[in-house]
Amino acid sequence: MGIPVYPLEIDHPQIQKAIETFKSNPNGYSTAGLEYATVTWQSNQHEQNQDRAVVFYPFRTQQSRPNHPTFLVAIFDGHGVEGHLVADYVVKAFPRLLADKLNQQACCAPDEWIIQQLKDTFVEIDSNAPTSALRGGCTGSVTLRLDNRLFVANAGDSRTILANYHTANQTEISYMSRKDKPNLPDERSRIEALGGKIHIPPKNPALSRVVVFSKAASPPESIGLAMSRSIGDQEWTAVGVTAEPLVDVMDVSNLTRSFVVAASDGLWDLRRPQFFAKQFGASLYADGSHPLVECVETILKVSPQEKEWYRDDITAIAIKVD
Repeated sequence: MGIPVYPLEIDHPQIQKAIETFKSNPNGYSTAGLEYATVTWQSNQHEQNQDRAVVFYPFRTQQSRPNHPTFLVAIFDGHGVEGHLVADYVVKAFPRLLADKLNQQACCAPDEWIIQQLKDTFVEIDSNAPTSALRGGCTGSVTLRLDNRLFVANAGDSRTILANYHTANQTEISYMSRKDKPNLPDERSRIEALGGKIHIPPKNPALSRVVVFSKAASPPESIGLAMSRSIGDQEWTAVGVTAEPLVDVMDVSNLTRSFVVAASDGLWDLRRPQFFAKQFGASLYADGSHPLVECVETILKVSPQEKEWYRDDITAIAIKVD
């Protein structure tokens, strides 16, 4: 499989030391060999960071050919009182379960089979999520690279983009995963067919919620879930919220200076995806920059400056494809 890398907090001593070292001698660094960067930042109003993420570079299984690139990038954003328990379980269990499934068949399996293994992993992880964590769940946005194919599996409102860096002023987004929201026609149809109730604010449908009377809450009360697909959230499963992801496949064989940015909604809600594509693309491919430094400075730049203003947990991963 490889060695997992988990993001550190922005203020972690190792992160601060790396930034200071680069800034003291920026000309002594090159982006060559710097394949990815990841960092996280706890909300200013949460007792703990509920985001979890991991990078495997490489991610070796029976489906990866020798001397061909492979990686696994995964973002799991916890929500609810006990969402951190679900996200913590998922970030550790998901890579191993996916690897086990990919190892069930010799290389190189067709795309349809790989897609099914990703879907099955999400669903099985959901069924094994901690039963003690009834008041929480997490999103999942997972990118698997196998040679010249990218498989992006997404459930919830975290997001993954694929972009191409041309110049400092020209970065093109070629793919963006969907945010699974209850107001989307296909999601609304499934949920309402199972008796689920959806609240859609007339002036801002993107803030729609799947409303359930939660018996696990203390005291029991009606709670709105901001997504139509997630892992955990057991009380919402009966009304159509599903852990099965949408999976997209992209051929990256003809792309140059391409890269993936995966992040929790705490990042995407602050600026448009194009802004982050431009920032992270330059950090990975332009001279005089460093992807880790850019991750940190971009997050700090776009975050609310006043202490009393709400800032969500933020986790970001930027990784080269070519």
